[in-house]
Amino acid sequence: FPEGYREWMHVKSMIVEPGHRLAGLVEGTHPVYANPVALQGYRGKRPFADGAVIVFDLLTTARGDLAVTEGPRKAVIVMRKDSRRHAATGGWGYQVFGGPKHREPQLDDSAAA
Repeated sequence: FPEGYREWMHVKSMIVEPGHRLAGLVEGTHPVYANPVALQGYRGKRPFADGAVIVFDLLTTARGDLAVTEGPRKAVIVMRKDSRRHAATGGWGYQVFGGPKHREPQLDDSAAA
């Protein structure tokens, strides 16, 4: 689990609404955070290097008073670049953290955790 990821650079946010083809899986608000290694890839200075970590914080979407805000967390989705370990997926490993505190791995050990 990437401790302190909300202190990393926030690179974008998106909202997946009902009716989207992936809404059943990831409906909600998604702030996206990148560690310093991943930032180099986002800035286009070089391809994403091993050690890059990108976190999708999956939250419910709260609507009211003419505003859309973050609701309770549903899961933390992590992508980690490791070219050797994850060669079959372009070097990226994936892990979804869930459970009551959103820190319990939900995939097998071939993922990014």
